[in-house]
Amino acid sequence: MSLHPASYERGYVGSKPVARQVVVGDTNPVNILPCREEYNCIAVIVKSYSKNNGNIYIGGEDLQGTSDGYLLEPGEAVVIPVDNPCKIWAVSDSGNNKLFILMIV
Repeated sequence: MSLHPASYERGYVGSKPVARQVVVGDTNPVNILPCREEYNCIAVIVKSYSKNNGNIYIGGEDLQGTSDGYLLEPGEAVVIPVDNPCKIWAVSDSGNNKLFILMIV
């Protein structure tokens, strides 16, 4: 596992994107990033923005809404061992809320 902070610039390590900010709405669950092969990673850190005004629920593509999934309250984070962040889905229980995504490559 390496983050290579010296080569990190504008969300990239080398040519691989590793960091993103995502806005999650409260209508339907969505995958946090579109599927792309270059997102090859070993884990993803997902953090809810501390100033969000609602909770975010994290799950897989079968996430049904705010009645299931892993609850992230504002400011909380979780590490998810996954090879591609497009396998992670999210939905908010209150309007649009931000998530910060950091891929560990």
